[in-house]
Amino acid sequence: MIQFLGKSRKNQIEVQRKWYKKEIRRIIYSLIILTFIFFGGTLGYYILGKGEWSLIDCAYMTFITLSTIGYSEVFDLHNRPEVRIYTMFIIVFGLGTFAYYFSHLVSYIVEGDLKNFFWNRKMIKNSAKLSNHIIVCGAGKTGVNVIEELIASKKDVVVIENRDEIIDYLKNELTGNIPIIFGDATDDDILLSAGIKSAYGLISSLPDDKDNIYVVITAKSLNPNLKIITKSIEPKTVKKFYSIGADYVVSSKQIGGIRMATQMTSPIAVSFVETLISHKDNKHAIDVVVISKNSHVIGKKLGEIKLRKYTKALILAYKEENTNNYNLPPSSSTIFEKNMELIVLASIDEFEKLDNYINGENNE
Repeated sequence: MIQFLGKSRKNQIEVQRKWYKKEIRRIIYSLIILTFIFFGGTLGYYILGKGEWSLIDCAYMTFITLSTIGYSEVFDLHNRPEVRIYTMFIIVFGLGTFAYYFSHLVSYIVEGDLKNFFWNRKMIKNSAKLSNHIIVCGAGKTGVNVIEELIASKKDVVVIENRDEIIDYLKNELTGNIPIIFGDATDDDILLSAGIKSAYGLISSLPDDKDNIYVVITAKSLNPNLKIITKSIEPKTVKKFYSIGADYVVSSKQIGGIRMATQMTSPIAVSFVETLISHKDNKHAIDVVVISKNSHVIGKKLGEIKLRKYTKALILAYKEENTNNYNLPPSSSTIFEKNMELIVLASIDEFEKLDNYINGENNE
């Protein structure tokens, strides 16, 4: 089905193939070097033996030397110092490669790298089908709540995580077929594999500010139009995040402090707002509808479009294009404009009805 994908998706699949190759490249290179040392060592013993030793014996001697198995020498080397020096040469140059190859191979098979390889292959194919999705980098204590909220609000999500225990948790706990890519979110290829070129937004929730900064810089360079929200551990880094292109920065310490203070002074109001902004286990929520440039309501007043005839959604406030101020509540004389943002209180179904009515075909 690759031939039916758009150009960006074809590029994404090409990145996927490159990523596979990079994962096994180290094993292949070390195997090539090890093979060269093995055959070179075998040939060296044969030459030093001047035909006295068979190629099988020479190969066996090379193998037990590289692997340090500890068997006795195949040849009598008491009077052959040049062969002993040659053996030490093989140990010095071959033992490291031998140990690296087999330790990495065992790790790749036993510790999950091979499993992650095939898992990523499936997940990257799934993410290649998405567009206008949201990439979540890091699924720790903060990230997992972000993911659950996005799923509850019916958003397409791709998760990037490099910790096995967290990926296992997500596999067991998340509902729906959510692509989870095993890898480092600071790696360009991993971000490309997650479909960053066609994504709507990215949320960076890594446990270290330096990593989050790197993700923001990399993501912005790969997709300048991407909406980026990042977590900030230290309040002093907030300005740095904005300076490198983050659209919004959430300071966990600052937000936590404000939340505790307001919970003490206005617990009922805080509980009400918190319930509304969350999609989890809640029939109603606050969300945003943006009026498209082709909407049939542009230039009309709120009182003219008879909104209550089509949906029970309630417009709480609105923000005009190129302004930072929200006007609330809108009146019947409020005129709709293109790219106007409507803050809406509604159930998920009613929210979709409102969006379809405003930005869909004229139903009047």
